[in-house]
Amino acid sequence: MDRRSFLKAAGAVASAGPLSREIANANTLRSRSSMSPEGPQAQCVADDDGLLLPHIGLAGTWAFRLDPEGQGIGQRWFEHSLGSETIFLPGSTDQAGYGQKTSGPANGHLSRPYIYTGPAWYQREFTIPDAWKDRRLTLFLERCHWQTSVWIDGVSYGSQNSLSVPHLYEFGAGLASGRRTLTICVDNTIRINVGASAHSISENTQTDWNGIIGKIELRSTPAVWIDKVRVFSESRAARFEVQLKSLLDTPASGEIEVELPTGGASARVPVSPFSAETALIVPVELSSSLELWDDAAPNMHVAHL
Repeated sequence: MDRRSFLKAAGAVASAGPLSREIANANTLRSRSSMSPEGPQAQCVADDDGLLLPHIGLAGTWAFRLDPEGQGIGQRWFEHSLGSETIFLPGSTDQAGYGQKTSGPANGHLSRPYIYTGPAWYQREFTIPDAWKDRRLTLFLERCHWQTSVWIDGVSYGSQNSLSVPHLYEFGAGLASGRRTLTICVDNTIRINVGASAHSISENTQTDWNGIIGKIELRSTPAVWIDKVRVFSESRAARFEVQLKSLLDTPASGEIEVELPTGGASARVPVSPFSAETALIVPVELSSSLELWDDAAPNMHVAHL
């Protein structure tokens, strides 16, 4: 069995079970509300222990097609099946044996088994569970190289090209439950001049690989969610700056609670009715028993919101 056949077989075994189990589990979950909107309930999926189960892993075998001539966009490959070739993600075209095979060790830089530069297309089906109805959905791609473009059922959700942070795609709350087709085009062509020897793309460090590594997840949150939190502290007082966002058609309201279990500190503030987004500050008085941070004793604490 050659390297590509082995990877295909391993990918089929790795991907068949977990995705179907996660979907089955999600369909049996009960719903719980953490924010009370003025209108339909904003729901958060939780299991019987109250633990959030907000994602479906998409690691496994994907349909795959190289696009060395850059014809995929014009020919609308995102609207139909990519064909019979497959690849395992997380991974790269180098690992899967796609591209031009090299003939021996390189001189002066890293050696690669295969080299490919250009667009490469990745596609797989997934199921949105019934329990995720009316919830916000996002796609989390932890480490991409380089530019990604995303479609669901032929509908474009844009492109991203960061080399330093995950690519996060927003799908909103309008996708109905059921079977969907996700298509991602990854293009490792040098589109931004970061320098010929830049560590992010050069053969001297990580190489100019094509693929997606790290976590690949479809994530779900309530239609009203905490988007960002910043924490500031001065001696025995802390300030939590919280940004909330909403996809609801009607204003959302409720309250935000901050709790520090290790110090017995907590605080609540009301959330006035808002649409789209709002920001608020939650002041928290820290108890005298809470150990503070300094460079000799870098104490850390967990806050629950």
